[in-house]
Amino acid sequence: MDYHPIIKAMQAGQVRRYHTAVDIPPQSVAEHTFNVMVIATYLVRMSSFDDGKRLDQGVPLQHALFHDLGEIYMADIPGPVKSYVSVKHLEAQEKIAVMDNFSIDLDGMPEIVKMADQLECLWYFARCYKLGCEPAERYYNLQRRSVTETFGFDVDVMALADAIDGWFHTDGCDLRLPFEEMRDKQESIYGEGEVGPGDAR
Repeated sequence: MDYHPIIKAMQAGQVRRYHTAVDIPPQSVAEHTFNVMVIATYLVRMSSFDDGKRLDQGVPLQHALFHDLGEIYMADIPGPVKSYVSVKHLEAQEKIAVMDNFSIDLDGMPEIVKMADQLECLWYFARCYKLGCEPAERYYNLQRRSVTETFGFDVDVMALADAIDGWFHTDGCDLRLPFEEMRDKQESIYGEGEVGPGDAR
């Protein structure tokens, strides 16, 4: 086994996201990854109520864990730059090098991880704003529009996005997400008692 890619993967805590947005507080790839895994777990559990079957959390969480692995090698390249420079295939190659060592099949990222990734960005900008970073409001509004345009069809995503939005617009600096509000939204969709992670408060 080649241990170098594994050792490299554990450097995610030293790689900064949003490094070109100097008015946004720093966030590491590791911090973002953990948050994406938490949100993906929530979405997986909620989606299981669609057909009454519990979905396997393992595959989405593996994808969430390694979804930004390429940034450890390439850094967090802004989207506009990626449209001019072909870097996605390079990021994919670095990701595959690590995945092979873990014997994980990463053919196609589950949609639920893409949703969690976008929601995490929405939450992060909301948190920055709540901590007094006024420029984060602009980033938040852009991200909220992106989430709605991309995933507006998914009731679970929008319930969580609405909860974050309500939290974003409240006064004060309470950094706890409004889980009670999320619970109410989920009960209105799935029925009372079938809320899953909304019980964790």
